[in-house]
Amino acid sequence: STPLCQRGALEAIYDSTNGPEWTVANNWLSADPHCTWTGVTCNAAGWVNELDLSEFGLTGALPADIGCFPFLQTLYANNNQMTSPIPDEICNLTNLKFWQMVDAGLIGDLPTCMCT
Repeated sequence: STPLCQRGALEAIYDSTNGPEWTVANNWLSADPHCTWTGVTCNAAGWVNELDLSEFGLTGALPADIGCFPFLQTLYANNNQMTSPIPDEICNLTNLKFWQMVDAGLIGDLPTCMCT
């Protein structure tokens, strides 16, 4: 895995959460480096370490690709309208320290790894 492969995972998030309808003006899918996309923060090595997708107007589902960020420490997706469970692949985020998905529209049970 390389920092560049994360761009594909971010594109999958955009596609599966109806990115063209997001309410936040953003530069996702532009030619700009993914580390400069709205809500994306990277460490000095170019790895995504924070995603703040709060109030973006996300609908649909978080894809399995959400688990493709080995250095992600913070994930916020508050105040969205998703209609799916949190994918089990979130358990791959072994460095995740902070996450909030308040009023995100998510349904179902939390993956077991998030309950410990």
